[in-house]
Amino acid sequence: MDEDSQAKRLVNLLRDTGHDVVTANEANLMGQSDANVLDYARQEKRVVMAHYL
Repeated sequence: MDEDSQAKRLVNLLRDTGHDVVTANEANLMGQSDANVLDYARQEKRVVMAHYL
């Protein structure tokens, strides 16, 4: 999950329902560019969940 979407309640809900969630903070990606986050996701074979208002 990107840094804009990592509300603790949402992360816990996803994990409690069996999803393998890694937050931007856990991946040491806080403050990184979107390109860096996408590169990480590609390398780890993950998707990025983002929420922008």
